[in-house]
Amino acid sequence: MIEIRIHKRKGAYDIRIRGHAGYEEKGKDIYCASASVLLYTLAENIKGNPCIVEYAEEIKEGNSRIFFTFTGEREIPAITTTIEKGFVMLVREYPEYFSIDFIR
Repeated sequence: MIEIRIHKRKGAYDIRIRGHAGYEEKGKDIYCASASVLLYTLAENIKGNPCIVEYAEEIKEGNSRIFFTFTGEREIPAITTTIEKGFVMLVREYPEYFSIDFIR
């Protein structure tokens, strides 16, 4: 099971992803790959963005985290909302492989 935990508060965002889907062996699991591509997409859209005040990432197999603080009211929330919708779609379509928890 891949557990996604998203903690949002004004001006800060923290996402943690833990576990493995267990559908296929590590490195060949399409469900793990789908979560990874969403996480990497978030990272690439956030790194170097002028709205970011603080950024930290730790992306490892089976245990990843991205944390950042930001200014601005539109750009960053638009990026995070898109990524969140991707994770919610995965949970909805494949609940046996994914779970999600939003903390506000």
